[in-house]
Amino acid sequence: MALAGHVFRLDVGAPRRQDLGLGVDHLVATIHALREIHRDMAKKDPAEGRLQVMHATYLLATAKKSRALVMAACWYYTDTHERLEVPDEALDRHTIAGRRRGRGWTHFKEHAARLEKHAPVPEEALWDEKGYAAIEGEADVVNPPAGRPSDGPASLFE
Repeated sequence: MALAGHVFRLDVGAPRRQDLGLGVDHLVATIHALREIHRDMAKKDPAEGRLQVMHATYLLATAKKSRALVMAACWYYTDTHERLEVPDEALDRHTIAGRRRGRGWTHFKEHAARLEKHAPVPEEALWDEKGYAAIEGEADVVNPPAGRPSDGPASLFE
């Protein structure tokens, strides 16, 4: 159990976790999942869950490490650089400043929904059309959610 406590402590804020940030995609989430499985199994029998501990230990020991994220945070959270202004198009209905400007779904669709490094998937245009129709209240409600009055799909976003 001592090994489990040490290994899984890395997932809840020990300094060494910060080195894993960019080294391996999804590693912190994987360690967290292994910790949860270990906890569930150990409730029934303290000897259970050993494979999760060994799995986590192996992943952590062999993972590529990087301090880039830590150093970027050190730089960002100091007063050693000029603060960037938030671009006007980013102040949309999801921000307080955007709502104060009266920006709704139309502004979002026309200005703020732009994606950098966009990689469209085959049915994206179809779902964009259907999604915006639902958001804007132009789609028919066929199956209203259980337990909710059907006053239109737009009410789901208000």
